[in-house]
Amino acid sequence: VTFNSCVFSKSYLNSIKNCSGSSTVYLSNLRSGVYFTDCTFEDNACTALLAVQSIFILHGNITIQRNSGSDGGGLVFCDQSYMYLTPYTDVTFHSNNANHSGGAIYSEEECLQSIPLCFFQLDESIIINDTLLSTVHIRLVNNTAGYAGSALYGGSVDFCYIPGVGPHLFPLPAIDVFNNIFEIEHQDSDFSFISSNPSDMCFCDSKTMVPNCNITTHDVSIFPGEMFNISVVVVGQMNGTVPGTITAKASTAASLGDLQNVQAISSTKCSVLNYTLSSNSSSETISLQIQRPDYTSDIYFHPTQRLISVSLKECPPGFKKDHNPSYCDCAPLYKNKKIKCYINEQRIHRSSPVWIGYGALDVNTNHQTNRLQVEKLMFHDHCPFDFCVQDAVNITVSNLTMDIDSQCSPSRTGVLCGACMDGFSLALGTSSCIRCSNYWMFLLVFFAVAGVALVFLLVTCNLTVAHGTINGLVFYANIVQINRAIFFPPNFPFLNHFLHVFISWINLDLGIQTCFYNGLDSHIKTWLQFAFPLYIWVIAALIIYLSEKYTAVASLVGKNAVKVLATLFLLSYAKLLRAVMTTISLTFLSFSDNSKQAVWLHDANIPYFHAKRIPLLIVAFLFGLCTLPYVLSILFVQFLQRNTHLRIFSWALKLKPFLDAYAGPYKDKYRFWTGWLLVLRFCLFAVFELNVLGAPDVNLLTIALACMCILPPLYSGVYRSWPLNVLELSFILNLGVLSLATMYCLNNGGNQNAVASTLTTIAFVTFLGIIVWHAYKESTLFKCIRKKTGNNEPINEVVETDKEDMEYREPLLAHQDT
Repeated sequence: VTFNSCVFSKSYLNSIKNCSGSSTVYLSNLRSGVYFTDCTFEDNACTALLAVQSIFILHGNITIQRNSGSDGGGLVFCDQSYMYLTPYTDVTFHSNNANHSGGAIYSEEECLQSIPLCFFQLDESIIINDTLLSTVHIRLVNNTAGYAGSALYGGSVDFCYIPGVGPHLFPLPAIDVFNNIFEIEHQDSDFSFISSNPSDMCFCDSKTMVPNCNITTHDVSIFPGEMFNISVVVVGQMNGTVPGTITAKASTAASLGDLQNVQAISSTKCSVLNYTLSSNSSSETISLQIQRPDYTSDIYFHPTQRLISVSLKECPPGFKKDHNPSYCDCAPLYKNKKIKCYINEQRIHRSSPVWIGYGALDVNTNHQTNRLQVEKLMFHDHCPFDFCVQDAVNITVSNLTMDIDSQCSPSRTGVLCGACMDGFSLALGTSSCIRCSNYWMFLLVFFAVAGVALVFLLVTCNLTVAHGTINGLVFYANIVQINRAIFFPPNFPFLNHFLHVFISWINLDLGIQTCFYNGLDSHIKTWLQFAFPLYIWVIAALIIYLSEKYTAVASLVGKNAVKVLATLFLLSYAKLLRAVMTTISLTFLSFSDNSKQAVWLHDANIPYFHAKRIPLLIVAFLFGLCTLPYVLSILFVQFLQRNTHLRIFSWALKLKPFLDAYAGPYKDKYRFWTGWLLVLRFCLFAVFELNVLGAPDVNLLTIALACMCILPPLYSGVYRSWPLNVLELSFILNLGVLSLATMYCLNNGGNQNAVASTLTTIAFVTFLGIIVWHAYKESTLFKCIRKKTGNNEPINEVVETDKEDMEYREPLLAHQDT
């Protein structure tokens, strides 16, 4: 049968699948050969030519273009069908498409038990005269396939053969013939333009994703249980890529993750396979191989075993090997403590407020030792104050390091984030770390002037505890200041900044974030907390001394010197109490070896009994020892003054002006009130310090309960003057409402800033009223009015007196304004 100059075009028969069905030209059982000369197959909606147990011969210019089939858009060879090529033949496959395999040509791969003939064969004239081979050309241009083999699928071209003619054997191997006559152009299908059923697999370059079938072993280094990935591809003939399935096998002592032993690759591109290896050994080998298709014989299936050599590292900091199965999990120190460990990402997820670390405390410096030399994990169930980031944090780890500073607030570092980073200094007024220079030491001049100004204000306005107008305000400010991190959270508005400064100044604090000198740390800052109260005491004592020696000073100061000193003691009591508690505050770090170490809470980089802290501890102890008789004498002032006739209490007579300054405004049976509030301060401060978990609700609820204890006596009246009862009652109510409202906002998402600004503004306005009243009372106008009206009674006029206590009451303050 011969077809000359024929055109087979626009056929719409059903396309074939796996050599079953029909095509534009269908050849069956034609072993004698069908000739096609100068023919064209184009624009057919099915395969152009299908041969089943047939032979056909191509000659001249053959064009097969724009045909579409299921397998093989141009030609399909089934059941030992062959295509013979004559000299001077030019075949072009252009823009053919296969929905599945073989865009231009599909040659069925049979389960043969011997090496097959190539689907392309040469005419006898070419076998006899091999120079004619150069006259044969098969061009495959821009053909496509949905599955694999955009140009050619099957045919076993890399190991098929071309038989000779009689005594003449063709000198070239079939693969060389194929490479000489087949020209592939513009096949935009990665590495699958020539392919076949899966026969092997190859590793791919992880960066370029290009197959490299020369690599047989791939090295990886991982942590036990860490997922790693390998770029691989399944290949067929001539290493053309094809979808397939890869099996993995580890040694008996190791185990792969679930569903990782067999993984299907559905793409002809390099694919990434993920593996998780658990093992107790330091090294393992994983063998990879393609899964053999059921229909493939030994002749077609010749895979190369690829190996993954796995080096297993020791678990990184924060992890420990769990032996069932063997993988890196959270260290026992971190388990069940709001900590999750992810070995794949080499990170530890820390939920607030816990702190974790890796290192050891260095007893010679304030900082951690070189992390390459440390061995212990550290844990603390609460990062103190605002040193740490309050949100959850992911901490990265590597072989020997842990990025513990990622838990810290900006510019903080070290254990419990207690220190400032290099180049940063601790700020005055806040716990922030900022860049500073030594020029800021000029603030010493400001502090010196501020101390004198404070004493001058108290003296000139007679703004002392003896009048009782500021007692409630001082208590209010002391409690708010120590809980400023709760009442005034970070990023609060400008008004709250101003109010915070107001509260801080009453507590003899700066309240404004500023530098002091380069290198200031918590240790030196704590020393400074003791220095300022001591300085203003010296000023007050100097005034008393000068008023005794010089009449001019005495006339200027009047009788306010002792009352001013008493007021300064009250103002500085809370500051000193906070400084003492700051100094003695400690906490314990837990280590991975179940040991614990005591550290200073305010800078956990310093061991608690470090040599540099001993002088500070001694000073704190002495100040604490001094405050004890101060508090007890004011608390038991009634008992002391009733028993001054006893020799053991005779010293109380010398302190009578000082003690009366505290007891004067109160009714006789409540003369202990100032002392009671001092004791209450101590109890509250102790609760705040012992609340190591930093739970705001504990502090706020304690404040509310304390206010409830204070309110009943105030309601019945502890002052001799009812306006003072109302004044102090307003501060206590303000504090109680502030604590309860803040607790509600924290737990229910209310506007905490609005609560703080509103209630603290009320306290501030009340304070301004007190200042105005005292200034007016000390003014010439007020004295003239009193003189004209004949009212020379002091403001603290006795309106209620217990008769049984009257005989013990001293007249010092009753005549203080005469």
